[in-house]
Amino acid sequence: MSSGKATVETLRGFRSFDKVLTHGILYEKKPITAFVCIEKAEKAEVLVGFAIRRDINKAVKRNEIRRQMREAFRINKDKLLSGILDDVRLKIVFMYASNSYLKERKKRYRAILEAMDHICSNIRAAQK
Repeated sequence: MSSGKATVETLRGFRSFDKVLTHGILYEKKPITAFVCIEKAEKAEVLVGFAIRRDINKAVKRNEIRRQMREAFRINKDKLLSGILDDVRLKIVFMYASNSYLKERKKRYRAILEAMDHICSNIRAAQK
């Protein structure tokens, strides 16, 4: 069952991202798409990565969106972790995949927060 003691770490490396993107289960709510790989493990663990498409040309904008995605995940992390089984490793890549870049920070952040909440709820429900 769930003990709620899963650790959260950063997913690193091209191969790790590629494996999750090619073999993961897709969850989508605009402007975020999440790819999730579920593996057996000794202890509950969540590896999380964040990606932004390069069609947003300025690195400053991409970094700002990445920070907003991390903050939205931090806020919704407890909701996700409470449903994780003890012997499961989740690898998650959250990708900002919107074709339209919301110029206003507050509107963009609100959209990211709502999408992250929806996706975390769906991942948690899939674990049950």
